This record gives sequence, C-alpha cells and structure tokens, in this order.
Amino acid sequence: ADQPSLESLDNGMKQYRTRNIVSSNNRTINVLGYTGGGGNGLSNTGRQALQRAVNTYNNLNTSLNMRLTFGTNYQAADLVVYVRSDLGAGGLAGFPSGGRPYKWARIGPNVRNRGVAYTQHVITHEMGHCIGLRHTDWQRRVCDGRPEGQGADGAIHIPGTPTGVDITSFMISCPAQGNPQNGTLNRNDVTALQYLY
Repeated sequence: ADQPSLESLDNGMKQYRTRNIVSSNNRTINVLGYTGGGGNGLSNTGRQALQRAVNTYNNLNTSLNMRLTFGTNYQAADLVVYVRSDLGAGGLAGFPSGGRPYKWARIGPNVRNRGVAYTQHVITHEMGHCIGLRHTDWQRRVCDGRPEGQGADGAIHIPGTPTGVDITSFMISCPAQGNPQNGTLNRNDVTALQYLY
C-alpha cells in the first residue's frame, strides 16, 4: 500500500473522496432495505435506521435522490443494505465504479443492539462509501493508528473542508471519543456532500 507522506499526515483529517463518484445520470439511487431471511434481513431497528439515513441524504439539497423500498428484490436495486453475520458491530462497503454507486452496504448483526441512532450512524457511513467518500482519517485511523493508503481508489481532498482532526465527522473510520455516533452529519460532512453532488 502507498505510504502517506509526512506532509499529508501533518495535514490532518479533512473530507476525502475516491477518484470515482456517482455520475450525474445515476443520481436517482434505488435503495433496498433487505428484509429476507437467512440472518441477512434488517431488524425493525435496522429498518428505522435506514429510513433515517435515506432521509438524511435526501434532505441535503444535492442532486442525489435516494428512493427507499424494503423487500428481497436485490437484483433490481442500485444499493442494498443488509446484515452480514461476520461483521459484529461494524459495517462494510465499497466505492463507486463505472459511475454507479457501490451496491452492497453491509452491517453487522450486533449493530442493532446499540439502538436506532447508532445503527443509523453505521448505515449512513457505509452508504457514504457507496457514493464515494473515504474515511476522514484514512492517513492514520483514530482507533488503531493504521494508515489505509490511497490505494487505487485515491483520496482526494474536498475543497471547503478543514485541515486538522475532524473527530465528529460521520466518515471517521471507527468509534472515537468525541464522535456522537448518532447518524448526524456535521457541517463539514454537509459541505463535502454538497460539493460532490
């Protein structure tokens, strides 16, 4: 993996995006909250949290329009939120490619045990990756100090977002002291999303 330069480490944690974002002709995103069996379906807590996450994105006054349905027809969806058993209390997603959002936002089965607000935080965060946002602390993760490196996806600073540690961003890599973890976006998160979309 690429080693971050001292200069970039010194620059702290701003908002970053990947090289790929969702293209203008794909900005109506059909989001499916998966409700099927096999341990992959969202709980009532997960469904409430996903509704709030989608509302958060749709209330931003951007060109993104997320249309939420619940069910099992994941083939027809652009972005599917579901439970994956090996993720514990975390989440996992990928970055856009070909101008389309990454399709799979996965949350762990234990996320719901921490309530609707925390579940909303994890879902909003994973959906953030699906539309092209990097961790704000990609150079040095707050929980373990590990650098993620730019990799093939890139880590491009978004103009108008700060230098220095932005611990309250919803795109911080892991639960951190001082981060509300309630699914809300801070001012810089909003700036970043409105700049991109």
